[in-house]
Amino acid sequence: MWRTQQFSLSPPPHFPPPANQTLAQLLHPKLDRTASSQSSSDFSAAPTSAASASFEARLGQSFCAGELHQATSLHLEKRGRWTHQLLVYIILKPRLLFRKFKHHQYPISYLNLDDTNSSPNMASLAFTELVEIIMTPSLPVILIGIILILGGPILFHLVLSSSSTYTVPPSVLLLGPDNAGKTALLTLFERGAKPSATHTSQVSHSIELNASTDSVTKASFRNHDDATGTHTKFFLVDTPGHGKLRNVAMGKLARTEKTKAVVFLVDAAALGEQETLAPTAAYLYDVLLFLQKKATSKGKDKASIPVLIAANKMDLFTALPATMVKTHLETELTRIRASRSKGLLDSGVGIDDVGSEEQDGWLGEYGSEKFTFQQMGEFDIDVEVLAGSVLTEEPGADKWWWWIAQRI
Repeated sequence: MWRTQQFSLSPPPHFPPPANQTLAQLLHPKLDRTASSQSSSDFSAAPTSAASASFEARLGQSFCAGELHQATSLHLEKRGRWTHQLLVYIILKPRLLFRKFKHHQYPISYLNLDDTNSSPNMASLAFTELVEIIMTPSLPVILIGIILILGGPILFHLVLSSSSTYTVPPSVLLLGPDNAGKTALLTLFERGAKPSATHTSQVSHSIELNASTDSVTKASFRNHDDATGTHTKFFLVDTPGHGKLRNVAMGKLARTEKTKAVVFLVDAAALGEQETLAPTAAYLYDVLLFLQKKATSKGKDKASIPVLIAANKMDLFTALPATMVKTHLETELTRIRASRSKGLLDSGVGIDDVGSEEQDGWLGEYGSEKFTFQQMGEFDIDVEVLAGSVLTEEPGADKWWWWIAQRI
């Protein structure tokens, strides 16, 4: 609460400053006294050193007595009348209006700040009010500060997010059973050199690569330093192939917003054995069936994703050629489709529901006797089988790289 005070418009007690020494010299002793004395001819008679010392002592002790306010007023008048008026109108007048309407203790005539006779009192009160404003925090100032601190970063983020568009590069998924060479292929594409020995991955990880369809070395994965042509960034995502961790890979496949292609690696050297062919074909069946349902869905998730079956380890003597790999997989997928359809009939599902559920779990053309990869074209899913090798230059992995570059 404000204390009730009675203000007088009469000037406060005046003390004469020493002659030949202006107020600026008193406040700033380093100023040149000779130059100062020429601009202050209003003062009379030369001062004594005792008078100067007395004035300085009074100046240091008069902060609350009013002399410093008088000195401030004189100093403002020396520097320019407009500075004083600006200080009074900006600081003093709103505060006096606030006091008047809150406490009803100031006469309305006191608010006439155009009265030139009241300038010393106005300067004294303005100085006090200025110190009071600085030293006394108020609720509006605190609220404004909190709004600026909390709202500033949010506003800055909104401005940046609206002015710039952040794009996520497309991704290519590496799928397939364990020991097919997925991690080795990822390392080869990343380093451009023969990969070191790897082990079965238990987590999914990805790398960022650049592919081009118009550069000089567009058909080679060793084009990281090629400055010609246009390059597109993409993520190559490796997934674990162990049967117990297959849900991780299928989870990656379910998030297909930016997935442009799927590379399914198989071990061509071991695919001739039934113990390798059966789990490999079962995994491929689940992947193709998921993509088929994705392509036929009616929501926003509808997408047709091409699939490359990369027949790896062609450098080994027991490796099957690409045509044999394709034939073996199509035959095994036909057997799996028939087995699952028969299992649905034997599961006790009602006759009315058999047709719809069987059709949902049927891979390829419904009702066909034999499955072929060409049937996936009905759902705009392109399936291609290409042979290659991660560990050797020939046939190498350039065909796989060029297939990926054309899809992203």
